[in-house]
Amino acid sequence: MRATLKKINEYLATIAPHFELVKGNGYFYFAHRPDAPTYADVPESIYICHLNHQTLEGWKKDMKWSVEEWGKNESH
Repeated sequence: MRATLKKINEYLATIAPHFELVKGNGYFYFAHRPDAPTYADVPESIYICHLNHQTLEGWKKDMKWSVEEWGKNESH
């Protein structure tokens, strides 16, 4: 299935509702949603230049891993 930012963020809302994925310069990064409580940190960025460089399933796998790793950090 073709990856779109909308589909990716819909999935992300199911595993980490306070974050959204946004496009940076040459990569995608996690940002706080406008309605989210403030956190000291966010999950690691995903260093892929274009959405179509991987499938929607690949994005889901990367986001799940990033959120799980972020969750292991006890400082937030």
